[in-house]
Amino acid sequence: MVITTTHIVLGVFIGVTFLGMFTLIGYYFYLGYTRMDSILEAVKNCSLINSYRFIYSWGLGGR
Repeated sequence: MVITTTHIVLGVFIGVTFLGMFTLIGYYFYLGYTRMDSILEAVKNCSLINSYRFIYSWGLGGR
């Protein structure tokens, strides 16, 4: 198999996509762990968020 410029370009694009995906996942986990109180304060009237608020009573909500 001959590696052409097309293979290299596609490989770089795929690599950048996966790197960006894992970087964003890590960033969102960081935000969820360190800023959950301020995030919940911003969405305190959201019915979907309030229906899952019982998880805080289990000690799984961060700090």
